[in-house]
Amino acid sequence: MNAARPLLLLFLFALACGGELPHPPEGSSHEPGPDEHDEHGDHAGEAAPPPDGTLRVSADLRRDLRVSTAPVRADVGADRVALLGEVVVHEDGLATVAAPLPARVARVRVATGETVSAGAPLVDLESAEVGRARAELVAARARSLRATKVQERKRGLGEVVSRAELEAAEADAAVAAAELRAAEAALSALGVGAALPDPVDGRFTLRAPIAGTVLQRSAALGQVVAAEQELFRLADLAHLQVEAHAFERDAVRLQPGGHADVALSALPGTTLPGTVVRVGGEVDVPSRTVAVRLDLSPDPRLRPGMAATATVDAAASGAPVLTVPAAALQRFGGRWVVFVPQGTDTYEIRPVGRGRDLGTAVEIVSGLADGETVVLDGAFLLKAEAEKRQGGGEGHHDH
Repeated sequence: MNAARPLLLLFLFALACGGELPHPPEGSSHEPGPDEHDEHGDHAGEAAPPPDGTLRVSADLRRDLRVSTAPVRADVGADRVALLGEVVVHEDGLATVAAPLPARVARVRVATGETVSAGAPLVDLESAEVGRARAELVAARARSLRATKVQERKRGLGEVVSRAELEAAEADAAVAAAELRAAEAALSALGVGAALPDPVDGRFTLRAPIAGTVLQRSAALGQVVAAEQELFRLADLAHLQVEAHAFERDAVRLQPGGHADVALSALPGTTLPGTVVRVGGEVDVPSRTVAVRLDLSPDPRLRPGMAATATVDAAASGAPVLTVPAAALQRFGGRWVVFVPQGTDTYEIRPVGRGRDLGTAVEIVSGLADGETVVLDGAFLLKAEAEKRQGGGEGHHDH
């Protein structure tokens, strides 16, 4: 008791002076009360931000994530060029029908979208100039016929007709024949042909120069049209092409006969085969591109003007080209990256150098090696999670 008394007095003195109670000694079994919390207890359930270049997938994300992978490939001669263009009518399958001279529209025979055969009537026009030319042709034919008969009759008379009279008749026949040829040429020059209708008037018909579809019609009944005014545009829609443009560095590696895969925005999921038929001979200076024409197989769904993307085989350089599917590349942190599996639920965020677009694949110029594996399906979700963690990691530094 005597030994414990000084300690009790010291304890009471400390309380009287406002001192703190001593901490329990190490090794004691003190348990925190229900109101006591760890300083960082609010963040105990959150995943820490990933270290640089690594992403570890949480259990919640794992339930929604569907991952498939694809190998990095090194192919020789797999070089392809992606071109942008549009569907156009074949150069030999496009025709414009215009009025050959001032005239009035007397009858329209076809409608827009109608399919016509070569030589089918499109429109009837009426022209005073054509009427005069035809009347002159009729008169020239009559004069020529009369002069020819006079010449033949005088030749048949023999010695009864003097030589001078015979020569005069022959001269008149020659002049009449020349006038007839001139009248025929004048009528033909009007673009209406030398045939005469019955009755003879100023009407004439414009006909389809090719078989095809009427893409555009601007002729209307009673309309007065000027010379060379376009009235119809026809196209053979069974033979269409793609007019594309290749950068000059790519155009030099394209050759006629090369295979192409053509995708159309109007037909998602559809790829049509095509063939390079012409590579332009000059560079368009403003765009630094060369025109490329591709033939397409007939397809009733195609329409001129459709946007097209063509992936064309190019001349092989002989050097291996590393490629990955385009969907494997993601934009993260201002650079191109892929996700490389690193064991269970862990992915390396690998920066890569992106090269040329090769259709559904992309050339990789740095960051990967042949035979490595990258995430294909699921890459976008992994990028979104990495961006979320990156933002969350910055928030932890505020505490």
